[in-house]
Amino acid sequence: MMPEPLPLDALDSGILGLLGLARRAGALIIGMDRMRLVVKRGQSLLVLADPELSSRTWRELELWRDGDDRNRLVAVAGMADLNGTLGTRGVRALGLAEGGFRRGLEERLGPPKTGEQGGCQEA
Repeated sequence: MMPEPLPLDALDSGILGLLGLARRAGALIIGMDRMRLVVKRGQSLLVLADPELSSRTWRELELWRDGDDRNRLVAVAGMADLNGTLGTRGVRALGLAEGGFRRGLEERLGPPKTGEQGGCQEA
């Protein structure tokens, strides 16, 4: 289940500033290919993704979220505008792995809402 999209204007200047710092520090993981590599290495991710991504991509993101309760998936309406703020182009999904930038973003976003965080699924 895709989480309820968060409107871009709900991201305050603190969140936007933190994302900009993370980008300049090289800590922002931009795009699905780079995020796949992080997940394959066993690291957890906080993912901000465009709700307009394909259903196939959303299923993949949901599998990451549900396979590891450390992962968090946040749908952000208006990712095109976020690109302008971050100085990126065409990015529809980005993530932060474990570390200070992620902790700061988690604090600013608040507790996970329904559909944002999963748990390890029993087989």
